[in-house]
Amino acid sequence: MNALHIRKAKTFTDLQQVYRLTHDAFVAAGLCDKQSHNMIIHHPDQDVIPETIIYMVEIEDELVGTVTFTIDSEFGLMVDEGFKQQVDKYRKFYGKVANFWRLAILPAYQN
Repeated sequence: MNALHIRKAKTFTDLQQVYRLTHDAFVAAGLCDKQSHNMIIHHPDQDVIPETIIYMVEIEDELVGTVTFTIDSEFGLMVDEGFKQQVDKYRKFYGKVANFWRLAILPAYQN
């Protein structure tokens, strides 16, 4: 296998690539239906805050995977939408928390 290159998403074009990869990986896994715009954009408000890092995994300039990491801040975490009470328990115990989310890998690279 060729070498992996891991970098942070820094541009709007990078975000679009991540949204398309997420769409393709989620559709292939049966997690969602195909969208006409070929993108899955779950929490765009979390994508643009300084506490979020979006990692892109490339092989020979092809985006094959992505994962997002967000550190808790005044903006909260994406998991607050469904699990705020549970996350607040961790906040109280640990202080600051973080979460990994939007893990997507093209099927051909999942082994």
